[in-house]
Amino acid sequence: QNEVYHTGTNVPGWCSVIATIPEKGEGLVVLTNSPGGAAIRHEIHSAWLFWVTGSSTLALRVQKLVNILKFILPVGVAGGVVLLIASIISKKRKNLSSGL
Repeated sequence: QNEVYHTGTNVPGWCSVIATIPEKGEGLVVLTNSPGGAAIRHEIHSAWLFWVTGSSTLALRVQKLVNILKFILPVGVAGGVVLLIASIISKKRKNLSSGL
């Protein structure tokens, strides 16, 4: 069961995938025009692969991980910055109160 596919992406949201599994006689075409198009394309493609074959490709699993990390990393960095600022403010308050 070999999948034959091609994807396309163009900023800001044009995303597409054309895929087929010739041995199964199955095919898929996804066209999007939105900022979240790439994520939607990957979700639909992955679901279709699972429906047709019972499994997903490594590339789609990696893309899911990348999409998750795109959310988690900025949130983690922002949280770290907030903690750093809170720590600096706390130290300055301690220094001010000990100097009085």
